[in-house]
Amino acid sequence: MCGECELGFHARIISERCKRESTGRDPVAQQVREVLDQIDVLLDRHSRVVSHFREKKATIASLRDYLDGGGDPNILMMIENLDEDDDEGGE
Repeated sequence: MCGECELGFHARIISERCKRESTGRDPVAQQVREVLDQIDVLLDRHSRVVSHFREKKATIASLRDYLDGGGDPNILMMIENLDEDDDEGGE
């Protein structure tokens, strides 16, 4: 590996470690948080055509709170129950 490539490699490793330490979370959890932020923006842009807009916004907010170290730890079970309710209502 050339010196410049090796330096870039180590810089990426250090960057990932710093990001993890500064956010206090695993990189995968950080990616999930970033995707939730993007979904939130998309929901706002298309709020007039998204069914159950308010419920979806509340769910995303709850997931983000949970990822940030707060919120309701039962959020995943609540989402699963919502999915089951939708399945039963459609039959």
